[in-house]
Amino acid sequence: MKQAGRRDRYIEIVRKAATLDAYGSNSGNTWDTFKNLWAELLPRGSASESVAAFQVFPQAKSVFIVDHPDQASAGSSEMILHTDRIHWDGKAFAIHGFDEIGRKDGLRIYCTELADGVDS
Repeated sequence: MKQAGRRDRYIEIVRKAATLDAYGSNSGNTWDTFKNLWAELLPRGSASESVAAFQVFPQAKSVFIVDHPDQASAGSSEMILHTDRIHWDGKAFAIHGFDEIGRKDGLRIYCTELADGVDS
């Protein structure tokens, strides 16, 4: 693990899961903890704005660098997906892409902070 000392943020990867009611019907979705990881945070560029429900919200892009999940021993259920979210410091981040560092030395996760922590 290279540059482990820079990974000083403890982030939570959350995954959407269906919630069932007493009758076994889908009553909505919740975000459940998938895994917790140490990460390095790299703010990217300047903040932009997004419009949601006719309101303007600040939107910041960030990159989280984490240890690379071992492809050989981890099944597909252990992989971080584009549909997952990152929760850190009371903020929610949507994942947009991944970039492998070196030969599985690490993984860059490209994110955008969700407006007002909205996590739908």
